[in-house]
Order: sequence, then structure tokens, then C-alpha cells
Amino acid sequence: TPGGPGDPAYFRAISTDYHHFVQAFAEQRHVEIVQPPKDIRREDWASHSINAGSLVRGG
Repeated sequence: TPGGPGDPAYFRAISTDYHHFVQAFAEQRHVEIVQPPKDIRREDWASHSINAGSLVRGG
């Protein structure tokens, strides 16, 4: 891991590792990762989707 906790490259590496983990996790479980439309904030889109019941809930 680059530089250590104060280095922006450190956080970038953690973020990249996390995104790769999530992608692999979703692929292994055949789960689609969806993206909000470009003109809508993710927070607004996710809360609307949850309220509409369109997100899959599982355990």
C-alpha cells in the first residue's frame, strides 16, 4: 500500500481494492450492480428505490 494513512495514494489504493472486492462479490453471486441516472443524486435515487420497494432485500 502506498505511503501510509496521510497519503492520497493510500486512500486511492484502499478505494480501488474495495471496488474490486465488491465487483467480484457481486459477480460470484450473480448480482447486478446498478448505477443511478446521471442527472439524479445517488442518495435521492437509492432512497426512492428503497421506498418504492424495487431494491432486492436479502440476508
